[in-house]
Amino acid sequence: MKLFQRMYDSTLRWTKHRHAPRYLAAMSFAESVFFPIPVDVMLAPMALGTPSKAWRFAMIATIASVLGGIAGYFLGEYAYSGFIHPLVVEAGYEAKMQHAIDWFKEYGVWVVFLAGFSPIPYKVFTISAAFCS
Repeated sequence: MKLFQRMYDSTLRWTKHRHAPRYLAAMSFAESVFFPIPVDVMLAPMALGTPSKAWRFAMIATIASVLGGIAGYFLGEYAYSGFIHPLVVEAGYEAKMQHAIDWFKEYGVWVVFLAGFSPIPYKVFTISAAFCS
């Protein structure tokens, strides 16, 4: 976690910014594709700090995350072999990517739903969905 500590601290600071809902949307989108810090780090303090807007914040995060998942799918479809695969190898996610591919072969598109409950990062599933389906 030491590697991402500054990013994590920045994320916590964003929760107090006047544009926090925009940052939440951007972070939710990015987290579905590549961002290493979970959106919960920003969503939870925002919801607890302003309980009357908690459902609004959750909806923003959900919609942005779905849009990020769609973007991840298109990245997997059009940029996997030339751009994404080398990054996956460099990040050390190759074994996790292979595990996701094996799950796609076994469970089909239902694995995207199951991915939310697995220890494998969701972004691996959104990107691999394109070339596995």
